[in-house]
Amino acid sequence: MDNNSSYNGTRQWDNLIPSKKAKTQPAKPAKRPSGNGKEPRWKVILRAIGDFPHDHPILFNIFLIIVAGLVILWFLAPCMTVWTQHGEEVRVPDVKELPIDMATENLNRNGFSYEVIDSVYDAKVRPGSVVSQIPTGGSTVKPGRTVYLTIVATTPKTVAVPDFMNTSLRQAQASFEGLGVKRIKIEYVPSDYKDLVLGASADGQELYRGQRIPTSSTVTLKVGTGRISEEPEYDDSDFIVETGDDEIPTISLLDE
Repeated sequence: MDNNSSYNGTRQWDNLIPSKKAKTQPAKPAKRPSGNGKEPRWKVILRAIGDFPHDHPILFNIFLIIVAGLVILWFLAPCMTVWTQHGEEVRVPDVKELPIDMATENLNRNGFSYEVIDSVYDAKVRPGSVVSQIPTGGSTVKPGRTVYLTIVATTPKTVAVPDFMNTSLRQAQASFEGLGVKRIKIEYVPSDYKDLVLGASADGQELYRGQRIPTSSTVTLKVGTGRISEEPEYDDSDFIVETGDDEIPTISLLDE
């Protein structure tokens, strides 16, 4: 018998005998698909949520910013209520027509601060008194509110004289009135040009451009009368009619 054939037979026989080292393991049962064979929906949702930061990083960062902002607002809401004094209101005292010292004392006593924002001149009202206030008296505001006051100035407001020389009367009047000068008089002087402003004065003092004057001043504008015709003008009363019985009526001047 050939040696090769005996060796092959021995190998075939050994294959039929299980090795001692080999351990027989029972086959694992196959997983049964749940339902219709698809993965549960909640697992799909959880997997999508877990993959969202990696798949959409920009949207995820925006989402985190929004959530952080909502949390901050939720924590700050009670603090804002205390800081803005929500629900607390007081009535503003009416200090109009009061002297400034009495008005400020009244405001401070009621817990308000004040600020003088403007002053106007009115000869009919006592200087230093309050002519207007914001907020108005009687309105309800938060405690500690600032009240803005307008008072009557002790001296008239001054303005710079506009450029009035060699302008028309209408333009000069509009310029002065626009600055608050309401008292304007007109004095006519001989001139070749009618209604041309040749000068101005205030309280007997000649005015020039840029000079400062009180708005209560009386400004006198010197206006040209225009060229006067050299031909004499006659009135009907300067003539008389002389008539005779058989004569033609003649007209003569009274001066002759």
